[in-house]
Amino acid sequence: MPLPEAYSYYERTSRDHAPNWSWKTTAASLEPYLTFNAVSQAPLVAPTPLLIVHGTNDIALLPELAQATHDAATGPKQLVWIETHNHIELYDQDPYVSEAVEHVLGWLGRVLGERASSASRG
Repeated sequence: MPLPEAYSYYERTSRDHAPNWSWKTTAASLEPYLTFNAVSQAPLVAPTPLLIVHGTNDIALLPELAQATHDAATGPKQLVWIETHNHIELYDQDPYVSEAVEHVLGWLGRVLGERASSASRG
């Protein structure tokens, strides 16, 4: 992700939290990274419930692709939009992370609660 926000995040994170982490990427890892298509794989997730939490402004992972992935999924699904300014805010910046976690925890509570209820009935 050759963007200033990414360089800033990874430089800060490696310096402050992971000093042994390497910025190096192997040539073998580039092809899967550059060619993976979540939209085409979305139907394969079903019947497992799918939650997508995505920022509204993201030039690294376009919101249009999050919407297309949600639309392509065939099982239980939910798409949550968080008002962001860039991709990295959802990594480690409040209030974005807190809002995302709130959505994830609520979703997990509902999904796991539904599974527990159906298991006890059946």
